[in-house]
Amino acid sequence: MNLATTLCVALAFTAGCTTQSPALYLHLFTAEHVVATARVSSGRHFSNGGLSGVVERRGETFYVNVSGSCEGTGTTLEGEIKLETPRLPTAIAGSVLTLGLFVLSTNADFRPLPLNQP
Repeated sequence: MNLATTLCVALAFTAGCTTQSPALYLHLFTAEHVVATARVSSGRHFSNGGLSGVVERRGETFYVNVSGSCEGTGTTLEGEIKLETPRLPTAIAGSVLTLGLFVLSTNADFRPLPLNQP
């Protein structure tokens, strides 16, 4: 039983029960800054904030097929991703390559850690 189910059972006797997933945000970032952010809903195609694709919840992880532009470099990620865990793209293309990473987060205001921090 997860926390949402536990809370649902505990609250069912007083006010009814609804379980709501937290908002999800997909971020594309470099070591220095966030390049693009999009609010996403599981199972729904999105195209905003310089990102497009689909994110699907699969148990405790998510499956993504998303793409974006990272400072002129086309960046794609297809595969599993865990919340708050940066992932390298599965494909990049461009004349000047800038490596961007993807992270799926419940935090709309994501900030990458500087490289010199532990």
